[in-house]
Amino acid sequence: MNNKNLRNLADRPAEERKTIASMGGTASGSARKEHKTRREVERLLFEDDHDSADST
Repeated sequence: MNNKNLRNLADRPAEERKTIASMGGTASGSARKEHKTRREVERLLFEDDHDSADST
């Protein structure tokens, strides 16, 4: 990463900070949704494997 391109959020205009924060919130929500879906799929796969093991 090039340190010359980095700027502190405090040095940015209020509207730019708001835009950046909004994009971060959107990305966070998307990541949470993906993680939830992944956990549900893993839980279902585990239950299927566990149920198959019990029936044999």
